[in-house]
Amino acid sequence: MIKKILFTLMFSLLLNAHTLIFNALDNEDGTMEIEAMFSTGRSTEGANFKIISIATSQILYEKRIPTSGSLIVDVPKEAYTLLLDSGPGHQLEKNGDIKPKNGFQEVVIKNINFAFYITLILSILFILLAFILQFLKIKKN
Repeated sequence: MIKKILFTLMFSLLLNAHTLIFNALDNEDGTMEIEAMFSTGRSTEGANFKIISIATSQILYEKRIPTSGSLIVDVPKEAYTLLLDSGPGHQLEKNGDIKPKNGFQEVVIKNINFAFYITLILSILFILLAFILQFLKIKKN
């Protein structure tokens, strides 16, 4: 009897299980179509879709999935990742395999470390101040 109850419970849980699925299809005109759905056929309407730059981690595109379950977006000119978020436990990330006609542009990242330069300048100022104070102390004696 307990085995039947456990089997029924497990079977009902399996019937409710679903997996997030999405594909990016090349339209060969500089755009791609994003199709999203659950494995049960249920709509992903309202799920958040993002295109994220691999080089800078900036969001290049963001939109909610409409009722139709598909979006047409421009192919980014830099390497990217696709992210679909339909709530807790339902996130899916894929590398952007569709490239623009002329290939990806190289993204140059200017990494200016302001904290380093400020620390360097302050250190030099304190060293100069120490020399000046030492000089004044010697001159006084």
